[in-house]
Amino acid sequence: MNGRRRARPRVTLTTGDSTKRATRKSQVTGKPKTKTKPKKVVNLSGLELRSIEDFHRELNLSSTLSTSFKKGNFKACKAPGIDFSQVAKSFNGADFTGADLTGASFTSTNLHKIDFTETNLSAAKLCGVYVKNAVIVEANLTEADLTGVILEGVKLNGSDLTGAVLSGATLKKVNLAGVNLSGAQCTLATFIDVSFSRIELAGTSLFHATLKRVDLRCTDLRLVELEGVKIQDCKIDETTLWPGGFTLPN
Repeated sequence: MNGRRRARPRVTLTTGDSTKRATRKSQVTGKPKTKTKPKKVVNLSGLELRSIEDFHRELNLSSTLSTSFKKGNFKACKAPGIDFSQVAKSFNGADFTGADLTGASFTSTNLHKIDFTETNLSAAKLCGVYVKNAVIVEANLTEADLTGVILEGVKLNGSDLTGAVLSGATLKKVNLAGVNLSGAQCTLATFIDVSFSRIELAGTSLFHATLKRVDLRCTDLRLVELEGVKIQDCKIDETTLWPGGFTLPN
């Protein structure tokens, strides 16, 4: 030791006339640094896709399932009835703004941070899907099947869910401003940290649903099925309108 600080060893690699210095990490691994090539982003905007084969043809893919279409551009594409779960496992961050996805299916896919702004998802199937931090603004979800779906941190404002099925669904910290839930089936659904203020609820079924920390001020529940509903720590005042004869559960 002798109180002297040992010099950091360096290794010099020579190739022809060029000389390169390698770091200690390179000395250990023996592997030079390589740059990671950016993944190509899928762009199918504006295309008409009538079958899964159309996807394979446009993207020059084999018939096998693609792993991910992360951040793919599907703006204004027309893909009614397509089973997207047979196309890819993940659409994380994909943009479907203005697309026609009538009757399409996204069951068992990753839809985190997806953009469904002004997308036609009428009669679409999103059963059991976990959707986090997505934008589903001004979308058409009439009669869509959202059974068991989990929506967390989703912007759903202005969307039409008339007649949609949300049985067993969970909506947590979802923006419901201007949403139409008329005739929606929300049996056994759970709503956490959301606001029902001024949204359309005529004919909605909340049969045995759970409302936890829901803002029910300025909410008309007079035509809502509330049998067995659980109301926990909700905001209620004189502007909350209840069905005739309804008694708040203890």
